[in-house]
Amino acid sequence: MTHVLNHRFQHWLRRDWLALLIFVIAAAVSIYPVLPAVRWHVIGWPGDNVQYVYMTGWVAEALRTGQFSLLDPHLNYPGQLWLPATDAPFLSMVLVAPFAWLFTPTLAYNVILFVSSFASGYFTYLWLFRVTGSRFAGLVSGLSFLLSPYRIVHSYGHLQLISTQFIPLFFWALDNAIAGVRRSAVGLWLPLAGATALVGAMSQYYLVICAITGATYALLSGLPWRTYVQRGWQWALAIGTGGLLSAWPYLLTARDVAYTGYNLEETRIWSANPLDFIMPSRLHPLWGSVMEQLYPRATWIEHTLYIGLIALGLALLGLVYRRQSPHLHPHPPSSPLDHSGVANPSRGLWRWAGVALFALILALGTDLHVGMENHALQPTQPVWLPTYYLAHLPGISFMRTWSRFGIITVFFVSALAGVGAGWVWSRSRGMGLLCLALLCLDVAPGRIVHFTLRPRAIDIWLAQQPVPGAVAMLPAGASNYDDMYGSLNHARAMPAYNHPTHLPAEFRQFAQATHQFPDAASLVALRQMDLRYIIVNRTAFDGIQAPKWPDIAVQLAQQQQLQQIAEIDQFTVFVWR
Repeated sequence: MTHVLNHRFQHWLRRDWLALLIFVIAAAVSIYPVLPAVRWHVIGWPGDNVQYVYMTGWVAEALRTGQFSLLDPHLNYPGQLWLPATDAPFLSMVLVAPFAWLFTPTLAYNVILFVSSFASGYFTYLWLFRVTGSRFAGLVSGLSFLLSPYRIVHSYGHLQLISTQFIPLFFWALDNAIAGVRRSAVGLWLPLAGATALVGAMSQYYLVICAITGATYALLSGLPWRTYVQRGWQWALAIGTGGLLSAWPYLLTARDVAYTGYNLEETRIWSANPLDFIMPSRLHPLWGSVMEQLYPRATWIEHTLYIGLIALGLALLGLVYRRQSPHLHPHPPSSPLDHSGVANPSRGLWRWAGVALFALILALGTDLHVGMENHALQPTQPVWLPTYYLAHLPGISFMRTWSRFGIITVFFVSALAGVGAGWVWSRSRGMGLLCLALLCLDVAPGRIVHFTLRPRAIDIWLAQQPVPGAVAMLPAGASNYDDMYGSLNHARAMPAYNHPTHLPAEFRQFAQATHQFPDAASLVALRQMDLRYIIVNRTAFDGIQAPKWPDIAVQLAQQQQLQQIAEIDQFTVFVWR
């Protein structure tokens, strides 16, 4: 048995060593700013990324100490903090725990970014190689997907959205199930259920997106209706089973977390603009600054959906010359079927195009937005798009950002680009390499920013205090994610939340009680909550989100109940007399 495994492993390395090396390099390039100090550097600006570093660190700590990794008993004081109040790749966090133990949570977080990028490219490569028999086709499609601007910009903080690696496996498994490649129930449906569970374990957003577009994928297969009646329920059962398995952490949390659906106006602004799919990323190293001036989107991270002009051109070549491609297997193991049940790989390319177009329409959101400023075409009397009606289905109202459906468009355009590149490669190796070089240039990651994430001086100070006690960081929520990350260092109990929309009841009560701090009522509430350390963030009292600090300082000076014991950076620390 060991001999057989070693032989297969060696065969795999001999076959794919070059592709593996290329995808390792591409994944490293996609996170290049953090590589010089991968233990402390984080891509983007401080925000959601700090939250995900904390979550990665807490999951590792919980596994090390035998605690429940989805529940932090220190945060959301006097309750506990459920991590699944926000969408997160918990499976990845579990797998990288050893990196957090041996190094830092930040390094473990960066490993997730790297592996997600590498696997997104490599799994796409494997499917295209399986369908076309062309390694070059797989390489082009994999690089196109790995380096897509959508993925690069979401590395600024959306760890769950850069975790796209199982999207190729989902559609691969669905393709096999539709084609009936394996006749046994286990061989046919278990891979589909498993791939669905893996998608959901990375992102519940992607679970919903793949389920909806997967249904379209099946309907566009062109099978006889009796086949859908006989076998469609089996596909749905496999996807539903995998989906429920991956949704378990969120279902477990639902009784304690007030999941709040979004209303129309909250989701409408996240509708994509058709221009989003053809306007290059503002991060591009050559023309990114020009795009920033030409297409000034305030919500550019969520609306960077550029599919790539080179990828689009290659995709069109793949569709036009699909029947002439020598690389499309006559009977590939993963192939669509025509109405007679005969393998017809060229027909499947139009299905890919159809799903890409359908996902694009859903990404356009509730109603059409146009122009460089992304104005609604008809602000007061909109013509509703399909997503408007989709949002009324049970559970879908929890989705805020419809533009994220665009990842499916990006994926299938990348897949079709691989087919087109394979056709070019079969006629001219030089032209094929030129197409690959132009594609990489077109989607090259460039002006990626980063920052250093280390425990703050206030976190180190708290860890050094011998007297136990819970902490109140004021104003409530002003530095929430930084406070959560700091708790990994000092393990003090404190009020905190994991998602600003789905606030736990305990934090809502804390925020309400301290809204007028430092008035008498707020001080009574803080004392009753047994919060020993009252830490005031002076810079957050800026006259916008909270009163100006000079006014607060005067009121605090008049309070006899509080004693100032330290001033650390922008934080002033008080305890009860």
